[in-house]
Amino acid sequence: MIHSMTDETYAVNLSLPADMENRREVMFGVALLSWLYWAAATVCGCVIGNLIPWDMAGIDFCMTALFVIILIDQWEKVKNHSPALLGGAIALVCLAIFGGQSFMLPALVLTSAVLLIPGRKGARAK
Repeated sequence: MIHSMTDETYAVNLSLPADMENRREVMFGVALLSWLYWAAATVCGCVIGNLIPWDMAGIDFCMTALFVIILIDQWEKVKNHSPALLGGAIALVCLAIFGGQSFMLPALVLTSAVLLIPGRKGARAK
């Protein structure tokens, strides 16, 4: 399942009830269908995109809006907002240090590292 994880798959799977009887099978189905739709849409987009001239101005706004909506949805579902706030703060610090073209990778690595520190308040105990 980890290799099929996308933002959309994660959001859908997270919204499934925890006590759902066949939750694992549904999660696998969601991941499989998400991957198949993505692959089919990519092929169709490549073919159609080469046939039709298309102005891509504004697509960056659409992707930003998508991630903001996912953030809002997750914010409303959980009580502990510290991972989101921590990720936002680290991203802003990395943006100031590395600039707009190079901040994403360091921000993701640092956020992941901090959230994976064992014993951190809020970290899941195994």
